[in-house]
Amino acid sequence: MSTLSKIKFCGIQPTSDLNFINQLAPDYIGLVFAQNSQRVVNFEAAQRISQQLHRKILKVGVFVDAPKNLIASLVEEKVIDLIQLHGHENEAVINDYKQSFKLPIIKAFGIQNQTDVLKALHSPADYLLFDYKQAGSGQCFDWRYIQNVNRKYFLAGGINRNNLKQALALKPYAIDLSSAIETNGIKDNQKMQTIINQLRG
Repeated sequence: MSTLSKIKFCGIQPTSDLNFINQLAPDYIGLVFAQNSQRVVNFEAAQRISQQLHRKILKVGVFVDAPKNLIASLVEEKVIDLIQLHGHENEAVINDYKQSFKLPIIKAFGIQNQTDVLKALHSPADYLLFDYKQAGSGQCFDWRYIQNVNRKYFLAGGINRNNLKQALALKPYAIDLSSAIETNGIKDNQKMQTIINQLRG
């Protein structure tokens, strides 16, 4: 089994070059349904993107305290393969979603100190996602807090081609990138290619 960390390109939009992304074949892409995000997509756009992507690329729906019926409709229409939660969703909600949707759940945690990590480790989610306290800021938290974590986690927040090697040394399950693969808010083919080459090279 490969020990290479997987890769997720988050914040894919209708303007993204989906044919190129299919060629690069990241393990995951993220579709953001949080209204306050500059990368938000609506149901119809997400459905079109999902239909155009190669089926081996798993599609993650990214939500912040979203209504359950929205997630349910995306699951029913097979627009998403995993559910990523960035809001105040507690253990009861996560257990309910696991039971209702039968899809893997990723729960995001903003990390400022060791206590945040310990709290995250108690989550019933299938995967954890460690991010800077303010998600989407493109900033790193102190990775020393997670160096002994032995659960599968996605590492996000400020990862780019300059610190990717240090990020990979932590052996995360997956590296999660968004702003680092953009130019002026648009996914940049060259930057995506560079990261893929670094990761798989």
